[in-house]
Amino acid sequence: MNPNFSVRHRGRLFTWIEALAVFVLGFVVMNIFYAGTVSTPGAEIGVPGHDSFYHIAMASILPKVGAMPEFPWLEYVYFRDEGSAFVSHHWGFHLLLLPFVKAAEWMKGDGLTGGRWAMSAVFATNLLLFHLLLRRRNVPLHWLWIALFFLLPDQYFARHGFVRAIGASLMFMQLILLALFSRRLLLAGLAVGAYVHLYLGAVMFGPVLVAIFAMANIFGSAEDREFPIRLILFTTLGWVIGVVSYPYAGGIFEFLRLQVFGSGLSPDIEVGREWKPYSDAWFLVTMAGTLLVAWTGALLLRLRMGPRLNAEETTLMVLNLAFLVLTFKARRFIEYWPPVCLLSAAYLAAPPLSAIVRSTRSWVAGRSEPAQLRISIAIAIALSAACFLGWSRIDRQGDASWMLAHWYIWATPLVLIALSTIGRTWSELRMTTGPRDSVLRAPLFVRATIVIVIATLLPVGALAVGARGFSATVDRLECYYDLEEVQSMMTFLEENSEPGDLLFTDDWDVFPLFFYYNRHNHYIVGLDPKFTHERDPDLWNRYVKISRGQVPSTIQLASSTDGTDRTPVALDDIRDHFQAQYVIADRDHRSLAEALSEAPDFAELVYPSSDYEESEDATYLVFRIRDAGEAGEIADRSGQEVSGPLFLSDLRPLSVSQGWGDLRADRTVDGYRIRLNGRSYGHGLGTHAPSRILYEIPEGYGWLETTVGIDDETDGRGSTTVSILLDGSSVYDSPKLRGGHPPAVTRIPLDGARQVQLEANPTSDGQQHDHVCWADIRLVPLNDAATLEVRSEPSTAAHE
Repeated sequence: MNPNFSVRHRGRLFTWIEALAVFVLGFVVMNIFYAGTVSTPGAEIGVPGHDSFYHIAMASILPKVGAMPEFPWLEYVYFRDEGSAFVSHHWGFHLLLLPFVKAAEWMKGDGLTGGRWAMSAVFATNLLLFHLLLRRRNVPLHWLWIALFFLLPDQYFARHGFVRAIGASLMFMQLILLALFSRRLLLAGLAVGAYVHLYLGAVMFGPVLVAIFAMANIFGSAEDREFPIRLILFTTLGWVIGVVSYPYAGGIFEFLRLQVFGSGLSPDIEVGREWKPYSDAWFLVTMAGTLLVAWTGALLLRLRMGPRLNAEETTLMVLNLAFLVLTFKARRFIEYWPPVCLLSAAYLAAPPLSAIVRSTRSWVAGRSEPAQLRISIAIAIALSAACFLGWSRIDRQGDASWMLAHWYIWATPLVLIALSTIGRTWSELRMTTGPRDSVLRAPLFVRATIVIVIATLLPVGALAVGARGFSATVDRLECYYDLEEVQSMMTFLEENSEPGDLLFTDDWDVFPLFFYYNRHNHYIVGLDPKFTHERDPDLWNRYVKISRGQVPSTIQLASSTDGTDRTPVALDDIRDHFQAQYVIADRDHRSLAEALSEAPDFAELVYPSSDYEESEDATYLVFRIRDAGEAGEIADRSGQEVSGPLFLSDLRPLSVSQGWGDLRADRTVDGYRIRLNGRSYGHGLGTHAPSRILYEIPEGYGWLETTVGIDDETDGRGSTTVSILLDGSSVYDSPKLRGGHPPAVTRIPLDGARQVQLEANPTSDGQQHDHVCWADIRLVPLNDAATLEVRSEPSTAAHE
């Protein structure tokens, strides 16, 4: 029997132990990240971000709804009544989540826990595949690259903690690369086909990976050049089968056009933050400093020691550069670039590091090579110093205390890695030295122990160096919603509304959270702003104005070619254009809540109480929209009682048109307190010339009073003329009003008029800086004989 047979088997056993340890390490670290987001053990952890809630909800209902052709919970989106049918571009990801979510619901009654389990497993699998790609290439100093993996940017770790398809997408990318590099054609074809089901971006990603590898083989060095026709055929067939078998195959390419290119890479409206580039390139450089140093060092080492790049190394080089460019384009690609860059560095450094490792083994065995030995010692000293300095960077007040407190958890897989490294080292030494040298001599034992200690300490040092980054990761993974309050609000809505009643939410990205807790109601918008904008741009722009509380206002019509065609936007549009029965406003959208609270004939506060002043500081406010008949009755009742002046800023205009900005109530067009010639006013209308504002005059009022001029916020610039029209006839034309000059003061009898129109026009110097304010503009009752006495407040700074 071959004396090395049992040694070889032991080596394989250590390899399996090492792989298991790497997986466990990844799973444990991600769970520690999640646990670190709460200060009290056992507290509700939740899940980070917005989309996480949607994916968990979809996985939960998947057995019931299957591959549904319609998505009834969103009312005004592209795939509802218009455009293509609903396309679930995360169909396969929801299948992947399904067993984790259902297991968590069964064991803990909480699907969110299942989402965390799933992403921990995906993260661990990504680390395992990274490890297998290193082993596939026989990259030396394997433990070094595993350690460097934990020094990747904190944004990378945080975004892979979100319950999203990106982590699983990277998992399939690495699996495809492993299959391609190993020339396992069937596995490559199956992976490419399954990748399409996981995430629709794979329709492009899968073929791109194969194409880059194929081109690297076709145009590689002469000795390695080949045309991988069988590989191309297998992966193409897998891709075609994946596309044809996809449940939403008919809408794949239309969806890619709409979201990936229309919303992601070339947006024409305001989109999510993840599609925006890093505003500071230097921030990206410092954030990924360790990664960039590792890759640059590997490249320089390769250029110095050779040899030429093979197809695998060329493929990773191209992918690294491509993802780096995309990361500068949109920050979401930080989810892909770091591990690809590190993998590229490992493959680049493999040949020169092999020479260094050989010299180290010679030194261990007592046969040193001075030149290579010096390089080995220098690298060991540099890495040890880096670990020491990294450990000293930990905040002494406990910045990384949560990680250190769990040392016994993450140290366990590290010990397994160390043991497997020791086992593999002894096995290889015994195979190379022969049976007679199987008993280790003292010098050999000491030298080998030095190498193993360095290998064991480096992952620990990586955790030390990355401590601050880990703390930042925990902060990014925190669930910033008050889940108990959200659940309470949604329970109220389910108990007090009819199935399918429409909720007008104050932002598009809160839909996933509300959808997770409430599928009893339907919603205005969600998932992606482009879905609504593509269906009806005017409706989307109307939604933006209302959700920000910028009513009354105007929007430019999408059909307008010169930008002059505009249409008014009012609070009533919530009922008239969106047919919503309820409005939800959180703390960040108090301007919308204030507008609703000031229109009792249109909306009433129903949650958490009916008293707005009492509930003003609540996390969420819910308003019920009155139907047209109910609102008319309230308006009629209130119109019978006329007592005291009525400010126009308390009314909703019939129409608004202005040259720049939005009409503001009791504020300037820029949103500041109204000031005319050094005097502050608590009420009024802020507009910009040219403008036309039309109001209906309630019964019982006989006079219109106002002080009008250019607001002091223009620093004395701007000029305008204003006019007042009653039922279409001009009753007042002002002289030229200039910034910094005294305003015009006027009191006009209404003489039974039903409508009043306020106009402001630029003068010969153009419309720039024409910030017109109708200060304290109000209607005075017929029986009020008081003369004009503008109500003002003590003079304050113009910009409050």
